[in-house]
Amino acid sequence: MTEGERAAAFPGVGQTTFVSQDGRSQVVANYAPGMTLRQWYAGMALQGLVTRNGATGFENLAAWAFQQADAMLEYEISDASRPAA
Repeated sequence: MTEGERAAAFPGVGQTTFVSQDGRSQVVANYAPGMTLRQWYAGMALQGLVTRNGATGFENLAAWAFQQADAMLEYEISDASRPAA
């Protein structure tokens, strides 16, 4: 799994609760991770395709969307995405 696949596109949802136990405060954190950047890219590619071409033939759309996401992640880490000096 690459860094882009693990990177969060949106921050997760968290909650911190202070629990008093024997006169001391304790921090308990509940955290749900957000969507990965790969999932976000795939969703955006899928949305664009469906919006442009209509909702037909869903059999291969998810695979196509993730191929597009993978291509965007690869491009993002390539030298081609960096501005010329």
